[in-house]
Amino acid sequence: MLDEDLKILQKKIRKLHAKGCFQQKTVLLFGAATIAKTLKDCLLEHGVHVSGIIDNDPNKIGKNCLGIKVQKPEDLLKGDISNTVIVFSSLYQKEMTHQLRKLGFQDQQILNVSLKDSFSDESLPSMIRYGLHVIQGHRYYKQIRKKYSQDHKIFVCPYTGTGDVYLVGLYFYQYLRQKNINEYVFVVVNQACKKVAQIFGIQNIEIMPFKSVGKMIRARLFVDELDSLIILNDSWTAVYTNPIQWLRGHNGLNFNDMFRHFVFELPDDATFAFPQETAGEQEVLQIFEENGLTPGKTLVLSPYSNTLFELPQRLWEVIADHYREQGFSVCTNSSGPKEPPISGTTPVFFPLTQAKAFTDMAGYFIGVRSGLCDIVSQSSCKKVVFYEKDGVFFQSSTFDYFSLKHMGLSEDVLEIEYNYTDEEEAVLAEVKRYFSR
Repeated sequence: MLDEDLKILQKKIRKLHAKGCFQQKTVLLFGAATIAKTLKDCLLEHGVHVSGIIDNDPNKIGKNCLGIKVQKPEDLLKGDISNTVIVFSSLYQKEMTHQLRKLGFQDQQILNVSLKDSFSDESLPSMIRYGLHVIQGHRYYKQIRKKYSQDHKIFVCPYTGTGDVYLVGLYFYQYLRQKNINEYVFVVVNQACKKVAQIFGIQNIEIMPFKSVGKMIRARLFVDELDSLIILNDSWTAVYTNPIQWLRGHNGLNFNDMFRHFVFELPDDATFAFPQETAGEQEVLQIFEENGLTPGKTLVLSPYSNTLFELPQRLWEVIADHYREQGFSVCTNSSGPKEPPISGTTPVFFPLTQAKAFTDMAGYFIGVRSGLCDIVSQSSCKKVVFYEKDGVFFQSSTFDYFSLKHMGLSEDVLEIEYNYTDEEEAVLAEVKRYFSR
């Protein structure tokens, strides 16, 4: 989720909390989707715990989402709902509100924190607003053209995910050769994405705010001059490719397949062009020395993910305690106060350009699935990556869609589908067996 959208969501929940909407209430989420994690985190900031999750998708019923078994909305009628509030954020807010009212929920029990009106695209104010977006987007495009010649193709990575940019990098030069492109501009939306692009030696990188990129993409639909703008994403809401997103996971199509086929139009036998080493050994060694870490016997923990899921804190602590007792240096990949280190571990921040070299030197890595896992997939270290058991992503599980092995990024990684009922010692035993090979 974008920072500005997160701030809006946090503000809405903060207001509801100030009004006492959650006081002595049973709080449920409507929608077992990626935004459920964000809503849960926002509520936890105010000490509000989520007791249940409901969803209309029959494929999700009975499965776990964030460690909670998903129910049908109708299942709630089996008990007393007078003390229950439902929180949701969705494009289908009007339909969801109508459904909850039919089930007997009062308006004060329906807490809609949606970011935008589901019918806004059809209204006159929205048409005027989007018209202004087109004008602004065209202006942003011309600003780039002033800096670069007409011969430069403009590539846009509109998403904030570092894993997406890493996949782009794996195929980017093949695409340039296939299309006979010699000059280009590479637009990203934040510094982290720029760092990933730099790993591949990509040149002429321009950082543009996400909203500005969105307006430029919208302008592409209306202004012929922007027709050459190349969007490096398999499915983007603002353009006609959006329905493609529902092919994700269909008949086994994974994250890599979608980019290879629908972004770069490359054949099945297209191979990855992995990046060359960009970080010097001395630079990485300096980080180790400054933090008292032992090369070859350091365990890097990466517990944070922006979109998928997080492991229970207790499991991280069990793993960290065990390996500290075994004489390992144990550190947490932490970018600041919002990513606190696991208890008893050393907080360490390393640039993404040094991620592979850092984990090579460390020797051991454990993380929840995130863009960092893509970046270190070729590391020589022993890698363990966690996925949420029964986690759903469009037409497949999150594991089937994002598995590093399925994507062909790593053959030696241990991938674990974690169920929230799994015992910590059993999970630790599986990790120990892998690390001792």
